[in-house]
Parts: sequence; structure tokens; C-alpha cells
Amino acid sequence: MERNSWKNWWKILIVLLLVVVVAVVVANKGRETTPEPAQQAQAPADVVPQVDVEEQEPAEDAATAADTAEEETAEPAVKEPTPEVKKAPPAVKQTQKQPEPPKEPDKKAERPKPAEPKVAKKLPKLLDFGADYCKPCRTMKPILEQIKKDYAGKLDLQIIDVTKNRGAGEKYGFQYIPTQIFYDTNGKEFYRNTGLISRHDILEKFKEHGMDLGEPTSEKS
Repeated sequence: MERNSWKNWWKILIVLLLVVVVAVVVANKGRETTPEPAQQAQAPADVVPQVDVEEQEPAEDAATAADTAEEETAEPAVKEPTPEVKKAPPAVKQTQKQPEPPKEPDKKAERPKPAEPKVAKKLPKLLDFGADYCKPCRTMKPILEQIKKDYAGKLDLQIIDVTKNRGAGEKYGFQYIPTQIFYDTNGKEFYRNTGLISRHDILEKFKEHGMDLGEPTSEKS
């Protein structure tokens, strides 16, 4: 029995040795066929590619020239002024409006507008030039004074004493007295008489030129 057991143990040991040898051989073959990862990673680092220096320089020069051209043509960036933002005024709380006191009536508004000044009506005019030492002038004076009274507001009649108005003859262009000068409503002379003239003739001269003085105002009153 002991001999058989030893034989069996020797067989087992031999088999185990064979298995180990086979495993070692297989492992060695695997290492030879497949390169290690460390060697594969180092291979590219050991090889340095050769670069032609003369061919590389023009490319760098072109790149630098383009950069300088862009820098020269590029306009400097101008910062736009930022608009000032005005702060909104603080919100005011609305308070209940108190009733306003009644306004006093505007006295200026109540006053009536002043009446526009009335434009004076243009009247026909008669100028008589005479003196107290002149007999025809003394005869004419009461006639003229009565006409002035009867047609007040219709006729502007003036009796002028040449002894008190020395320059009247030169101003109005006459040499003898009595002299009467007739004017229309526009102040334009339309007739001149030297010597005596009746009341009727005076009124008719105005009527002939479209200025009918009508009835005397003194008789109406």
C-alpha cells in the first residue's frame, strides 16, 4: 500500500511540473508576439520628426505680416458714452386733496371795457379872413356868426382877424380882405371868394360839392 501511494504522488508531481512548464512556455510566446504597452508608448517619443527650417520661416513671416496689417487697419475701439440714467424721483404718497377755498371774483374781469374813442367826424370847413377896420368885414361878421351857430356840428367855421395873425395872408395866399376859403370833408380847398358873400351863396357852394348842410340845428332845438 505504501509503494502504491508514493507512485501516485510522483505522478501528480510530474503532471503539475508539466503544467507549470507549459504555462511558462505559453507566457513567453505571448510576450514575444505582442509588444508591451510601455514600449509602444515610448516609440513615438524617441522619434523626432525632421523639420525643414527654411520652408517654415515664410509661413511665420506671412502670419506676422497679416497680424501687423490687421493691427494697422483696425480702428481703435471707441467707447460709446454711457447715457446717464436719471433716477426717478421718490414716489410721493397721494394725500387726500383738501377743498380749495372759493376764489374771489376777479374785479378786473367784471369791469367793463373802456369804450373805444369815437373818431371825430370830418366836417366841411369855412375860413373867413378879415379885420375890424374893414367895413365889408364888419358887414360879413354877423352873417358868419349866425351860420356858425345854426350849423354847429355840421360846419367848421372860423373867423380869423388878420391883425392878430400877421402871417395868414402869406400862409393861405391871399391879398385882400374879406376872403373866404371853402374846404371839403377831406380838407381839400374847392372854392375861394374875395369880398362880400351872402348866407344863401355860402350854403349853396357846399351843396354844389355834395355837402348839403341841411336845416339849421338851432331851429330844431
